Amino acid sequence: MMLNAFFKSLGQLGDRAILGALFWTILCAVLIFVATGWALWQGLAWVMAEYGGPLSGYAAWTGVLAAVATIIAFWFWWRVVAIAVLQLFADRIVIAVERRHYPQAAASARDLPIGPSIAMALRSLGRALLYNA
Repeated sequence: MMLNAFFKSLGQLGDRAILGALFWTILCAVLIFVATGWALWQGLAWVMAEYGGPLSGYAAWTGVLAAVATIIAFWFWWRVVAIAVLQLFADRIVIAVERRHYPQAAASARDLPIGPSIAMALRSLGRALLYNA
């Protein structure tokens, strides 16, 4: 039964709904990292200008430092962030699978509102952070 479900899922990887969820997950996760890197850059520049003292001459390097920190964070946290973001689009995948393989279940399928989707994503993120800590 489990092997059958696995092969069904492989056969449906090219489905438009699944590819769309994959696209939006990757895009949102990358945007989260870009926004985090930009915020880190701005925060470091402000701290160096305000409290840098003798280090304030290195304020021009805050962009490089923020970029390196963002790349390192991307490397270590990509999976965690992508899984959390994927929770926002999981309903689309479930509905696509049910429509194709379980039409009786698809009749009662519905999209979750954004609030519960975000709550599920945050719980997933929390679990991933806890398990990886």
